[in-house]
Amino acid sequence: MEKLITAEVRQKLEGMETVEALIEWLKDALMARTGQFMREKMKTGKKAVGFLCVLSPREILDAADVLYSAPAVMPVEDTDETRQDTSSNLVAGEGVLPKAFCPIPKALVGSLISKSDPMITSMDYIVAPTICDCRAKAYEYMQQHVPMFLYDVPRKSEDADAKRFFKSEVIKMKQAVEDFSGTEISEDAIRESVAVFNRNRILQYEHCLLRANDPTPIRALESFFALTCDFRLNVCDSTEFLEILNAKMKERVAVKEGHAGVRVVLSGAPMCRSTQHIHQVLDECGALVVAEDNCTQTRKMGDFGDAALIDENAPDIMAAIAEKYMRIPCAVWTPNNSRIGLIKRLVRQFKAKGVVYHALEHCHPFNAEFTKIKQSLEADGIPILRIDNTFSTSDREQMRLRMEGFVEMLEGR
Repeated sequence: MEKLITAEVRQKLEGMETVEALIEWLKDALMARTGQFMREKMKTGKKAVGFLCVLSPREILDAADVLYSAPAVMPVEDTDETRQDTSSNLVAGEGVLPKAFCPIPKALVGSLISKSDPMITSMDYIVAPTICDCRAKAYEYMQQHVPMFLYDVPRKSEDADAKRFFKSEVIKMKQAVEDFSGTEISEDAIRESVAVFNRNRILQYEHCLLRANDPTPIRALESFFALTCDFRLNVCDSTEFLEILNAKMKERVAVKEGHAGVRVVLSGAPMCRSTQHIHQVLDECGALVVAEDNCTQTRKMGDFGDAALIDENAPDIMAAIAEKYMRIPCAVWTPNNSRIGLIKRLVRQFKAKGVVYHALEHCHPFNAEFTKIKQSLEADGIPILRIDNTFSTSDREQMRLRMEGFVEMLEGR
């Protein structure tokens, strides 16, 4: 894919004085990406392939001669207009799916039906793991609008047979992309892509570690844009941006400049554009989110003991890719004790006083894990607050009251 950060753009970014200015540039770049992606598709004639989950091995797509991107529900701007778009997508999705259904896949289906998202309607092909029942059934309707390859995710992430099975699914995905694109994906190309993504992971891990400082050099929502921009931009652009952003964050750390507040870890269901108000309300209540147990952030780094790299020199590179993705402690695994360990590690390492748990309506895997996580954290003396949420901001004031009480309690500890 075409790069946005040329030598001239990099010089401009390096000349920016603040973290906030860099993030504003990134937000503009993300908002402009759909148009650029579509122009690139017309210019090159390449096939556009979408992926729908962090459990999608993008190394395979990067090694293929295709354009690839996350097609929808990208966290860019939460405005009255985007909220209206999301609401319309949910209504359209409810034309074929139950109302009591996870809003993320329901909005995906709705955006295809209503053709409201140019990015997803520009996709020629989509690859997606059937990580939960809601997504699996939603994809049946999506396949009526765009060709898709669905691959299964096993439930026992630590089981040897499950790892072999997932490797076979990743190989099937590779074959499907080859068949669709008409291009063979060589092992050398895959290893090169693994190296590219590993460099990006190292910088994402460094970025997260910088947030452990007190004061922290970046706000949580700004960090969210930085850690998810590789879902839309060329991964090399994401890497260059993180190099520049991390350097600016290190400057702040050196002079102890940044943000203070009651330090908390944000856990729970996946975050997206339509859940940004949670970050905003936490900020308003004096809470400072310093780390996230979230698919697109620290959770993709396994137990957060390292950057969860793929062994570029592994004899069986497909097995190495499959094993890396099965290290992500997603709620689809059973049991999922590694996620409890991750949350506790984040609390300790980031010096958090408590955990705020985002329970997205009808996101059953993550919601079902709450009680087990709550019991384990409270046994270690870690307070936790569950916030039930939809894509709507109508419960914002009620949410604020509960968060204010939780933050006040944490301040007194």
